[in-house]
Amino acid sequence: MKEDIEKYGAEWIILEEITKNDKYSIEKINNILDNYNIKWGELIEQSMSHKIFPMVAYFFISNEMFERIPPFVNQYFRILYDVNKKKVEEIKKQAILITNELTEKNIPFVATKGVVLDNELYENMGYRFLSDADFIVEEKYKKDVIQSLKKIGFMIGTVDWKNNSIKELSRKEYLIYLNTPDKLPELVKKIDDDIIKYVSIGFVCSLTWNKCEYEVNIKDALDNIRMVEIGIDNKKIPTLNIIYHYIYIILHLYKHAWVEYLSRWNNDINLAKFCDVYRYYNKYKDLIITELPTVMKKHEIEKPIIWTLQHTDNIFGSNIVKELGYTDFLDDEYLHSAGDKKGNIRLWKGTMRERLHSKDRKSLFI
Repeated sequence: MKEDIEKYGAEWIILEEITKNDKYSIEKINNILDNYNIKWGELIEQSMSHKIFPMVAYFFISNEMFERIPPFVNQYFRILYDVNKKKVEEIKKQAILITNELTEKNIPFVATKGVVLDNELYENMGYRFLSDADFIVEEKYKKDVIQSLKKIGFMIGTVDWKNNSIKELSRKEYLIYLNTPDKLPELVKKIDDDIIKYVSIGFVCSLTWNKCEYEVNIKDALDNIRMVEIGIDNKKIPTLNIIYHYIYIILHLYKHAWVEYLSRWNNDINLAKFCDVYRYYNKYKDLIITELPTVMKKHEIEKPIIWTLQHTDNIFGSNIVKELGYTDFLDDEYLHSAGDKKGNIRLWKGTMRERLHSKDRKSLFI
């Protein structure tokens, strides 16, 4: 651990241990706090960039480390955790309303990622950062979904965070979305709350993305659904079955890591995404080992799945790829590949840990 701290800094190793959250993490973090001078500004900046600040705050609060945070700084940990918890609750409430509306209209759909994982992987304690609620629906239902959501108060647009308002899409932007096969325009709803004023919703129509060389038959995915509780009044919403949801979580991470231009704004990858992949595997390990290889082969998606899992292993020291039987499946060049908008292959330097840690990721691309 000392070597890693010298290379990445004590702050970064704390963040990795919090996301990993194994039986040794508390002991390791206490040891770091005892022996290193923590730059709390650096820890806060990186945790916010990686969408894990609420997770970090909850970790310190729930493991009797709150007093180890500097005075007043610890108050912000408490405040921002509580705000995130409130936001997660409001997003879940809207997900239930959407479930009721689309179910009544007989529109097949599923919820995915954070709105499901907060309860499934993160104890329903509201520390999993959510930007919005995510759903999948077949492309043929795009207009039906938009009409249905408008009836329950959503409008097409995005949140203007600077002015604390909703920015409507222009007619041109709206038409572009309607003609893009893999997604719907973002939908936003103003809610009656003094702190959390808006809830955003995202719908996609594919488990990959437009012009991606890999594809998962969406009907296969939507034929394999389960109803899950999300921690609000025992209500349930539909999501993909365990294997297909894991595939979607992995491919979503792969998209952000692979599509090179996202790195220009450091909007490509983060610890939160890798945390989902790592924790999901640990929860459903036996089932994943048994069923994932067969489903990967069926859809010919072994390369992007193993690409993502190999990098997950390198970050957390896990053995997912080996346990799935794919040791040495990919060469090092492919593991350091990415794609640009024109379909050309780009290479990037360093390890995935170094890429995550970097604040200038575009400079890593060759």
